[in-house]
Amino acid sequence: MMNGSISVKSEYGKGSVFTVEIIQELVDSADFQSVPIGEETAASLRNFRYVSDIALGGLTNGQINRSSLPAGGRVLVVDDLMANLFVARELLKPYGLHIDTASSGNEAIERVRQNNYNLILMDHMMPEMDGVETLAHLQLNGFNTPVIALTANALRGMREYYLEHGFQDYLSKPINMQALDDILVKYIHTNNNFSLALDAQRLDMLNHFRAAFESGRRIGEDYFARFTALIESITPGDDDPKLREQAAILAEAGRQRDAQKVRETLSAFCAALQSKADAQITESGSADKILQRIKDALEEGDAKKAGNILTEMGAVKLAPEEREWYFTLYDLLMDDKIQEALERIGKWLKY
Repeated sequence: MMNGSISVKSEYGKGSVFTVEIIQELVDSADFQSVPIGEETAASLRNFRYVSDIALGGLTNGQINRSSLPAGGRVLVVDDLMANLFVARELLKPYGLHIDTASSGNEAIERVRQNNYNLILMDHMMPEMDGVETLAHLQLNGFNTPVIALTANALRGMREYYLEHGFQDYLSKPINMQALDDILVKYIHTNNNFSLALDAQRLDMLNHFRAAFESGRRIGEDYFARFTALIESITPGDDDPKLREQAAILAEAGRQRDAQKVRETLSAFCAALQSKADAQITESGSADKILQRIKDALEEGDAKKAGNILTEMGAVKLAPEEREWYFTLYDLLMDDKIQEALERIGKWLKY
């Protein structure tokens, strides 16, 4: 309306330049004479620059706390807007975490049934089922992973609101990198390696169910439903066919309300998971074996299997250069650069 213009030049990862041009007439001075603004003011306007580091929170890639997080850690980001999912994924990428996304509450529930997560970032306002409703549904089924609310509502009292509804904390949108870094360090711990073991709380719940079934007492339908949901949330790796078989048997027994079948299988299942939890640190020197298995999976065209095997490297004592292999390979698999990943693995194995 003022015959001006607004434009932007942006390069992802480097920054943006916004330009505003306004055609302004000379204003009347106190003595009603039109005068220019003056060379000094004009020069100040021409040279004005504002550089914001709010988006990055003052952090650089070298300052993030990647080393304090478990390699192979897994995070789920839930948001109904694809742009928000993309931004969150890019902010999390430097940490070397496995990042899954869901665009609805129902999809998030399905993801949780299929995978174990170190942390979930959950949008509040979503259609059909919002973040509060989604978390309430998960909690009914024995869910205990930390969930952080993502919200554009940063009004006073909102943190208390989310804590009252089961969230551990909240992040305001747009996400500040420093705040995100603090959340990751606070809630993802190096002893929470979900690639090799269930977290202690979930294993305790399984043992609680085991004791209840072995007591011989009558098991109600609601109890069976909670037990079945917990079993279905457990996804043993591809290298655990026995555990996968036991999990399938227990899930079916839960759906069929077959207490005897649960008793026959659950004790051995809990013992195997406990053994796996006790072996979170693999012997040093096994990186080459894991790389070979990843290479075999990629050559078979099974990228998902390769990704699952890659998480095992997070529990291996690696030399500094081997740790860099892990992060490099993770980035390549996340970007679906399969051929380049195969070439890198070939070089590393020869190394």
